[in-house]
Amino acid sequence: MATSTDIKNTTRALIQLLKVYLNAQLPEDDPTFVHVYLYTSSSARDANGEPLQHQYPCVVLEGPSIEENKLRRLKAVEDYGRVTDPTSDDYLAYYERPYPRYYNLFFRLIVQATNPMTLLDLQERVNAFFQITSKANSYLLDIEAAIGSFDRPESIDLVEAAGEVVIRDVRVYPDTTGVQSGLIESAEFYLGDLDTETLYENPPETVVVEKEE
Repeated sequence: MATSTDIKNTTRALIQLLKVYLNAQLPEDDPTFVHVYLYTSSSARDANGEPLQHQYPCVVLEGPSIEENKLRRLKAVEDYGRVTDPTSDDYLAYYERPYPRYYNLFFRLIVQATNPMTLLDLQERVNAFFQITSKANSYLLDIEAAIGSFDRPESIDLVEAAGEVVIRDVRVYPDTTGVQSGLIESAEFYLGDLDTETLYENPPETVVVEKEE
């Protein structure tokens, strides 16, 4: 079941997939371990967000920049579980929540090396990775621009190639919980950061809606 942490977990999954693939079959003429980083403005970081000393050759992911797929936005609720304990006061009650929003995660992917031939080999292997890897954390993974499509600033001791990849339709649920009884006598809604009509000028945290007799 998708959760509100799927953007983080999916980013972590992409880093791990790249690291495993690129180091599974290292070239015999250059069997150097390939590092994979998530880059911030101040430092390179690993899949868990911990700072790392930048080493080469490496693959750097910048991002993600996030774009909502508004065509999939739905103002409705979905049933995601029931109380099955017959001794519970809420027996046969079901839980519901708003449908998720769907987001596309765009990453600038940069390949860096200190040797031009190492860069070309790594560039080819990264492009091949996206040809045979279709998903990250169950979400569709695609390459928007082949690695080498974007110009990078020249450096004295570094060669680079860059492209763009995307993970599509990552589900994000709002931090809300709704409960309805099996007889649908009442419904409880927690108002969070939802794109819905304003019910009150200053809504309380919880609104209980009773069914009319």
